[in-house]
Amino acid sequence: MLQVIILAAGLGSRLQSFTRDRPKPLIEINGVPLIDYSLEPLINIQEIHEIIIVIGNKGEQIADHVNRKYRSHGERIRLVHNDQYHKGSVVTLSKALPWIDTRFIVMNADHIYRPRILEKFVAASGQIIVGCDYDRRLTNDDMKALLNEGRLVDIDKLLTKYDAGYIGITRIDLPLLPDYLSCVESVLEREGDSVAVERVILEMSKRCLNAQVCDLSGIGWFEVDTPEDKAIAEQGVRAWK
Repeated sequence: MLQVIILAAGLGSRLQSFTRDRPKPLIEINGVPLIDYSLEPLINIQEIHEIIIVIGNKGEQIADHVNRKYRSHGERIRLVHNDQYHKGSVVTLSKALPWIDTRFIVMNADHIYRPRILEKFVAASGQIIVGCDYDRRLTNDDMKALLNEGRLVDIDKLLTKYDAGYIGITRIDLPLLPDYLSCVESVLEREGDSVAVERVILEMSKRCLNAQVCDLSGIGWFEVDTPEDKAIAEQGVRAWK
């Protein structure tokens, strides 16, 4: 059994021309809302028994869309509201954690993964897994991962020495949930409520709970943070078909 947390509460401030009247997860890529690129393949993975979507900014629109389009899967989808959506993604994550009762995946609503990425990631072995790739040139805005024998030792956009790019997806097995919750609490206390969710994985590494890397190179994914990202994703997704 497996749960998935989708972080879908943010403001999407770098996409203001597209988010004036809708939340970021409902921006359309080739006519398909961003969040559908996550929900449709996740629903088709039998191991996943619950998808927890944390909504916030214009969250009622996401709720309406999900309840309408995925009505037949309603027993597998839980909507959780984050009224502190102007804060960092760790706060959004924390709203979902009380519902976790088995191993779980954390991912973002603004990422588009080919279904094969999700299938491979679900099947990967290990207690803490992070999805990474090695086949792209990383920019200043990309999350970078420093590894040691296939295990994560540091993660940050500002790393000057790194081995891979982190692609925004993490999996934690249930026995490590208490450690994960402790790391969330520590990060919030030490770094404040504007902190990003990747700091939790870094905190686990500092406690020698190092994540194993699942190599997801060569399959295909996109992150949509800017108008330029949106255009690249639209072209890339068309090429998949």
